[in-house]
Amino acid sequence: MLSAGILIDGRRTLPARVEPKRAGTNSWLEITVREGRKHLVRRMFAALGHPVLKLRRICFGGVDLGGLPCGRYRKLTAAEVGTLRRAVGESSLRGNSPGDDRS
Repeated sequence: MLSAGILIDGRRTLPARVEPKRAGTNSWLEITVREGRKHLVRRMFAALGHPVLKLRRICFGGVDLGGLPCGRYRKLTAAEVGTLRRAVGESSLRGNSPGDDRS
């Protein structure tokens, strides 16, 4: 159902990819979404009658977060910056390079 998109607040979500990781009373699923509406994953599953008990982001915009602990950060590699620039369009990030402290 999520692979076709569902209606939330009168708008259809983009298709999501769902991969089962562990079945049981509390199943674990890996969800890939391509949009960033507020609490999207929780709202998608609530619409299907399945509350989300725990949620963990493992990748954002092509940047794999790996084992980065919750609340921590790290510097992006040049390749990761390039991936993000291509994802949003180079012109919107012009002049901001890794380590650039300008606001």
